[in-house]
Amino acid sequence: MLEVLCEVDGDGIRPLPVAPVELGRLGMMSALRSSERAILEAAVTGSREAAWQGFSTHPLVSSPELGRKLLEGYEAGHPQIAAALSGR
Repeated sequence: MLEVLCEVDGDGIRPLPVAPVELGRLGMMSALRSSERAILEAAVTGSREAAWQGFSTHPLVSSPELGRKLLEGYEAGHPQIAAALSGR
């Protein structure tokens, strides 16, 4: 999926031209995709390690310590997540 700005009128939807992605933004997009894949793996397999890795590597987090705190917060606030990641 690609999100782009569009013009919408009575004739339909037309995407606006997209310039080549800058290297820094491309890196951030890649890091985000990697984080999403780790969180998906955690959801499918129940792997707490994958969930922690997904949170830790998200570009807006980018910290193993903060990733751990976020995961613990989600587990505390949502018992079903804690159960899914504990194998119960």
